[in-house]
Amino acid sequence: MPGFLDVCRFNPALGGTTDWTYSTVVQGYQGPSAAGAVNGTVYRYRAESADLSQWEIGYGAYNSATGIFARSVVLFNSSGTTAKINFSSVPQVAIVAVAEDLTAIVLRSYLAGLTLSTAGSSATFSVAAGVAGDSTNADMMTLSGSISKTTSSWTAGSGSGALDTGAIANNTWYHAYLIKRTDTQIVDVLISLSATAPALPANYTLARRIGSMKTDGSAHWLAFTQYGDNFIWSVAINEISTSSPSTSLTSVTLGGVPPGIATIVHIRGIYTSATAGNEVLMAAGDETSTLDGTSSGRNRTAEVATASIASVFQIDLQTNASAQVKYQSTTTSATLDFNTFGWIDRRGRDA
Repeated sequence: MPGFLDVCRFNPALGGTTDWTYSTVVQGYQGPSAAGAVNGTVYRYRAESADLSQWEIGYGAYNSATGIFARSVVLFNSSGTTAKINFSSVPQVAIVAVAEDLTAIVLRSYLAGLTLSTAGSSATFSVAAGVAGDSTNADMMTLSGSISKTTSSWTAGSGSGALDTGAIANNTWYHAYLIKRTDTQIVDVLISLSATAPALPANYTLARRIGSMKTDGSAHWLAFTQYGDNFIWSVAINEISTSSPSTSLTSVTLGGVPPGIATIVHIRGIYTSATAGNEVLMAAGDETSTLDGTSSGRNRTAEVATASIASVFQIDLQTNASAQVKYQSTTTSATLDFNTFGWIDRRGRDA
């Protein structure tokens, strides 16, 4: 989170492209020490020449031992770039707040934007611009523009790798994280096998899980579309196809939803029996309810109304953190097939 100082404006020792070394206070303002500048804290600054023909807005950490405000990142300048202005004379420097500092107010579990996307059959994915509070609610993290990442080992910046450790694997779920360095305020994206504890790069201390993706048999991403918290597979994933379904409540570990977190899974399926009246129950991962076992029973998902005529169903169910749901059939003399076509992931909003 950036620091704030009241009416702090000063003359640095030099112009050019050097960092801002405090020299003298501007009359009517406070110097860094009087304003309460804290060593190691990142501050926004605006530097401007006397005639305002040269100016620069950026941020960097303050060193109280040397009186230096670093020019680590330039946000805007009079040249329309993000490079340091080569000031032809010594400018005045003010410690300021900018619009993005409004997100510095930490909103518990907040997340907006940050939509994941991939074309599928590709090692590349993208994350749209957005804002999120980190998982500890210590700071807000802002991704100001879309970023693309690959399945290679993590390197900072768009177009670079995202994997926290090891090598990308086939047919495996990975969790995507927004990550942040608090010393420079740089925000990036990481992927990890872990749903709770990614291996963060050096100097990155904050993270927030923003979604999950799965690789195919070639370690490329499976295609999906994300709408807010709703993820829809481009091709539904078959979960079970059996001609002898269990008559006891049985857990099924789903391949079509991410493990390590609880989700709402979208399921569609078919239940068929040669005998009319047979029923199937689809249940939540932590549910212990069972079939009523009577023709008037309400605790069922589908019933074969006419012998050998399939009963089609579509249902949303809560999984447990092991990506499981449950089912139960009144008979083993039946067929049960169901697919996962998507899932809802709250992405930490309820923490």
